[in-house]
Amino acid sequence: MVEMVVRLVKAATNGDAEEMERLVNDETEAVLLGETERRSNCLHIASIYGHTDFCARVLQQLISSPDPSSVSSLLSATNSYGETPLLTAVKNGRESLARQLLLREYVRHGLHDAIQSRDDGHGSNVLHYAIRNGNEELALELIQAEPALSGSTNVINESPMFIAVLKGLQDVYKVLLRTEGSAYDGTNESNALHAAVKYNDASKNHRIGLYIA
Repeated sequence: MVEMVVRLVKAATNGDAEEMERLVNDETEAVLLGETERRSNCLHIASIYGHTDFCARVLQQLISSPDPSSVSSLLSATNSYGETPLLTAVKNGRESLARQLLLREYVRHGLHDAIQSRDDGHGSNVLHYAIRNGNEELALELIQAEPALSGSTNVINESPMFIAVLKGLQDVYKVLLRTEGSAYDGTNESNALHAAVKYNDASKNHRIGLYIA
């Protein structure tokens, strides 16, 4: 099995879905649940490189297996960095993979806790990273799929709203202003209004000021 997992990791790195399917045929679907020393599974690895087709075919293999619950196990697994495959994809700027496949599958399988996962290093969730990377459409889809993401702050006390204001993502912070439970905290005892003042946007100051008040 160890040799199979090594081959699977290489296939995930290269996006080689045909090799992955050969491994499943030669062994069992159990090989797809194999992990590296850092506890990353094949979806974590493929997500680093944005291999959408590879990920889709892995999930299809498991959905059609005798134990389809293994799909949820693979999607919700966290590696030694505290990352789910979705979080790995978003951190690495793989917006297309996150939007077209992974987020949809997390919602479909009811993996709400997994969507809200935060990494161990920064304590940031997928919404923090989507906004920080400037992935506006992904950020909006994440808020719609899991509004609770908006209430989370990371280890330096940044809320998604605070980052959105700093990045100038107007559509995102407008939606966050309307989302119940959204946090507005920022670094160094500041908040989203401080960030708006810093960038001298009078209309933004007014809207955020009303929210905080």
